[in-house]
Amino acid sequence: MSTIYALSTPPGEGGISIVRLSGEESLSIIKKHIDRELSFEPRKMHYCFFVDDGEKIDEVMVVYLKGPKTYTREDVVEIHCHGSMLSASRIMTALNKSGAVPAEAGEFTKRAFLAGRLDLSQAEAIMDYIGAMTVATQKAALAGMEGTISKGIEDATELMIDTLAHLEVAIDYPEEDIEPQAYMEVLQTIENVEGIINPLIDTKDSGKIQREGYRVAIIGVPNVGKSSLLNALLGQQRAIVTDIAGTTRDYIREYYAIGGIPFVIVDTAGIHNPGDIIEAEGIDRSIAESENADCILFMVDASKPLGDADKHINELVSGKNVLLVVNKIDVSQTSDEIKALGHEYAEISAKNGIGIEELKKALYDKAMQTFRGDSSQATINARQADMLLGCKRALESAKEQVELCSDAECISIDLNEALFYLLSVVGKALDEKIIDRIFEKFCLGK
Repeated sequence: MSTIYALSTPPGEGGISIVRLSGEESLSIIKKHIDRELSFEPRKMHYCFFVDDGEKIDEVMVVYLKGPKTYTREDVVEIHCHGSMLSASRIMTALNKSGAVPAEAGEFTKRAFLAGRLDLSQAEAIMDYIGAMTVATQKAALAGMEGTISKGIEDATELMIDTLAHLEVAIDYPEEDIEPQAYMEVLQTIENVEGIINPLIDTKDSGKIQREGYRVAIIGVPNVGKSSLLNALLGQQRAIVTDIAGTTRDYIREYYAIGGIPFVIVDTAGIHNPGDIIEAEGIDRSIAESENADCILFMVDASKPLGDADKHINELVSGKNVLLVVNKIDVSQTSDEIKALGHEYAEISAKNGIGIEELKKALYDKAMQTFRGDSSQATINARQADMLLGCKRALESAKEQVELCSDAECISIDLNEALFYLLSVVGKALDEKIIDRIFEKFCLGK
């Protein structure tokens, strides 16, 4: 494989920038670009100047990490230069001239995966860790990095392989009927494997929230206090608030953590009969946001009777996960008409901050209804969920074959399909193109 390089720190100005090399030519390439003879004892920082064609580029510290005890299991060199984008860029240009090639997104982690240092579920957990929005999400990703998911898949795989090996004997000797005890053993294996994968499948929704956030859409008629509520939840003036109805013409999306759970809170345009095409587009987007939300905060004004637009919104959110937010309770009480809407409700004054903490608690409780167990436990992502659900379907099909007392070959086909899906979770049964697409989601330098 070629020797690759990338900037491993965020681009821009800072204290230091780190350029990383990985590959068998790493050491020989760096030796071309230092101003003195160095032995490069592994895992020790060495002070020198980085040079190119005899010209000093920057004062640097260089560390050589000898494979296979590295992230990629290849020889690795890290160049710690000043935190100047120009300096890092000139260093990378020099490395390229000396034979190194720019790393693709996620290529360092991909090499670690291909070298067997980690499996695909662990690699994906690394990406989750980097993108984590809360401490709980980081803890969940760390559990994945340590192999919590991998261990379950490994245990299930061993059970499947043992059972398939026994079935192969029956396939090789078709004149021998499968003994009733053998059918029972297959059923027991299926039950044991389901006992491993079902708890993982149960974390699918939790994983989506950890990675993408619990989506909350604030909807209501114009001037009901939606933007004031967003500002109150965030504790800052994020949205423009005026007495003029229809100030918000497009949605505003913000991220916020409550009790360790990441929330995506969207302030939408007021829903009513639009006055122009721009306002109509904003209302369409509001409705779309409510369709995609995990929870809808339907705001009404306690100081006014419900209007036709309020009732229309109530019809739009029928059957969805709704928390009714009754605003302006500092000037009026919640009417029987509002209570008759039939939703769980929270009473607030967005302007004065009354009831905001109680509303946050209600939102947290809503989100926690999605979690199975600890919110910081390892969770599967959408790809892994697809694979495990495929495994589950194949196991159910195998169970039906056993109950029909089918021959060993029919049962084996379904179990082999289940095994394929299991192995795909950790990347042992995926083709190269799929693997490439997974690692393309990583940032450069990782």
